[in-house]
Amino acid sequence: MSSATPLEDRVACLGLEIARLARRSGDGDRMLTRVAAAIATAFEADGCVVVLPPHIHVPTGESYWFPEDLANVLDPSQQLRLWASSPLDRLTADAPPLAVDRLQSLDGRDREIWKRLGARSLLSVATSCQGELNGAIALWRTCPVPWSEAANTALMEVSEFVSLAVDRCVRSQTAERLREQNRIACQKTRLVDRLTQAIRISTDLPPLLEAAISTLTHTLEVRQAMAVLLTYTEPQLHGLNRHLTSRGSGVPRAKASVACHWLADWGEWNGSGSPKLSSPPQSFWLSECAWCREAFNHAPRPLALRDGRASSDGRTVAFDVKRFPAIAIVPLVSPQSSNSQSGTVLGFLVLQHDRPRAWNDDDLELAQFVGTQLSNAILNSQTLQQVRNLVSDRTSQLQRSLDVQAKLYEQTRRQIEQLRRLNRQKDEFLSTVHHELRTPLTKMILAVQMLRSEQLPPARQAQYLELLEQQCHQEKQLVQDLLKLQELETETPNFQLQHIYLQPLLQELAKDFETRWASKNVTLSLELPASGLYLQSDTDALRRVLDELLTNAGKYALCDTQVVCRVSHEASGRNSGEIRFSLSNVGLAIAPEDLPHVFEKFRRGRGVTEQAIAGTGLGLALVDNLVKLLQGTIEISSTSLDDRDGNLTCVTVALPQAIDLSEVC
Repeated sequence: MSSATPLEDRVACLGLEIARLARRSGDGDRMLTRVAAAIATAFEADGCVVVLPPHIHVPTGESYWFPEDLANVLDPSQQLRLWASSPLDRLTADAPPLAVDRLQSLDGRDREIWKRLGARSLLSVATSCQGELNGAIALWRTCPVPWSEAANTALMEVSEFVSLAVDRCVRSQTAERLREQNRIACQKTRLVDRLTQAIRISTDLPPLLEAAISTLTHTLEVRQAMAVLLTYTEPQLHGLNRHLTSRGSGVPRAKASVACHWLADWGEWNGSGSPKLSSPPQSFWLSECAWCREAFNHAPRPLALRDGRASSDGRTVAFDVKRFPAIAIVPLVSPQSSNSQSGTVLGFLVLQHDRPRAWNDDDLELAQFVGTQLSNAILNSQTLQQVRNLVSDRTSQLQRSLDVQAKLYEQTRRQIEQLRRLNRQKDEFLSTVHHELRTPLTKMILAVQMLRSEQLPPARQAQYLELLEQQCHQEKQLVQDLLKLQELETETPNFQLQHIYLQPLLQELAKDFETRWASKNVTLSLELPASGLYLQSDTDALRRVLDELLTNAGKYALCDTQVVCRVSHEASGRNSGEIRFSLSNVGLAIAPEDLPHVFEKFRRGRGVTEQAIAGTGLGLALVDNLVKLLQGTIEISSTSLDDRDGNLTCVTVALPQAIDLSEVC
């Protein structure tokens, strides 16, 4: 409007303009800003502000400016004091406008506020709707020009149109706020339903934390949320803030771990994004974080800070207060027990925003509800884990008990089997000893009876005396074998090691056994190396080993067969080695199941006793003990012969400490 137009005409047009703006504009903030601009233009003022009183709650602000950039001149605290500053604090409903021609008429604090806006003269008036104060209009000029009476009257008329615009703005924003509250209430209901369902269907803690935190970031429209769990390293007393505390920290010695950390993307609120895990979990000591210490001591009440940058001591550890200044920390507290007035702090639910934010009671109440549910879930998870650990321990103990029982059973089974085997050996031994003792005794009794006959010729007497002597020798040999075997098993004999020249010893044994085997027409073949062989060993022990092996070979050899004795020198060092004796004969087969047991005492092959083959089962047991004491080895094998009857049985004895002939010479 031109300044040449009378003020009354400009005010009339202004009323129509305000009514049009109030009717057509859907944005109350923008509408009141345009109203302020239109008023300043109509009154030829340098600035205008429409101020709403504190009892009218408008979510986005309470002052609307012209020019708009003047809103940045005053800081938020000064804008909040604007309504209470002079002359606005003296305005009442339906009262005439107040004019201040010169800034010096105001007190110091109010003068400073208007001075920052460049105001030198002020004109203000209250707006009211249905007799209730709902705002104020303030015009100013940058030079101390007095306001005319026409301006006062015109501003009074304009206030009626502005009051209607303010009322429409307040109603519009109140409706918008109700819609927003309804939307948030629906989101909170969905959050509660989702959290309740997650707790009901799952006992695993990480999914529950993720479900609660991801939904809470969306519902409360915060940028960051995390769940921090505490692990106490010292014994705890009952109740909050009664833990054994670290020296000088006022909090217990506890390890804090970020179990779940979510960073919300702004796009999630318009459907284009979703919360996501932003960084790996962290761990720190409770005493290292200033906000955790304060929240711990503040428990069970939540700790809410509009701007944590102002009071942070710089030791927030896990919370980036510079990036996320608004912070709300909800302690996760276990339910009260019968022996404590309050529970234990299990951890914290942390909410952060990237701009200063006044946390309202509804937000904190919802966060506390979620915290209570998470506390129950944490306790359930810990209890379930304890039960699982207990079951695992009991299962391990039971398994170990079963393993011990199985080992005891197996040991008992082996002992029983050994007892059965020993019992069988005892029976076989008694049967063998019965046969070996009874047969000679029978012959001896018969010989004694015949010698008592007076009519017995001398030749017969000599024959019976020889038989009696042979049977006595056999009985004596059996007793000596038993005593010798017992001696070898209970104590180590004192062997006399000496150089033994093998050729004469073997030839002497061969001559003796060929005489013994003459009745079966069994011969002995010696296969000796061309050079002489010496062995450092005990002569009596070696002779006894060879004698028993040759006796056994001839005993089981078939008639008209040959026993072969091969002797060889196996060098294994510069001047040492071993002598290998290999005795083979063609005779009765040794069953495969009997081969591992042939060196056990009293053990004889199947059917041997029934075939009246003399023996006690002590010979090979005695040989085995002597060979081991001489630090040698013994092996036996039995294979069938395809070209003739019988089996080839071979016994191989290897004795160490062979001596080269050149060394002896």
